[in-house]
Amino acid sequence: WNLESLLPLPTFGKARPQIVVKGAQIAIHDEGLAELPPFFLREVNLTIASASSSTRQQPIEIDGTWGGSNVKRGEVHARLDPAKKAFQLSTEFEQFEITPAIQAWISARAPNVLGQSTFTGRVDGKLSVEHAFGADAVPQFESQFRLTGGRFEDPRLPRPLTGRSEERRVGKECRSRWSPYH
Repeated sequence: WNLESLLPLPTFGKARPQIVVKGAQIAIHDEGLAELPPFFLREVNLTIASASSSTRQQPIEIDGTWGGSNVKRGEVHARLDPAKKAFQLSTEFEQFEITPAIQAWISARAPNVLGQSTFTGRVDGKLSVEHAFGADAVPQFESQFRLTGGRFEDPRLPRPLTGRSEERRVGKECRSRWSPYH
């Protein structure tokens, strides 16, 4: 499924119920990229609630945590606004291990940003996504990452980078900054 297919949201009488998910596993699979293995989030805990209980067009707030064997800690905050047909998500994570499966997902999702780049190691970071659903709408991404215990390789660089951080904005503008002290 996709987020746009959830709109309009169903009614539940006068107010939407709050949904609480504890200790779940989420498998993410993209049928459009069937060659990619599923991506798993484990130890998922979420609270899903309406920002207001007045109408079905009120935004839905999603707050939670995720973890597992390949990440020390993750937090997620999201908002789905059916009236504006908009979605916002932000997540922060610590010591997220970049496995070959995760590298494949990232490369498939951001080929214009990463090109032939590869990276391994553990990542601390933040990721924000904003998307207004529509024919011409392009999701906007903003991220900050710090790579530890790994390396970043790109054919455009004279040598691999290690122990550095990257900040990248994707959308109408794109910039990148590398520093060993972030």
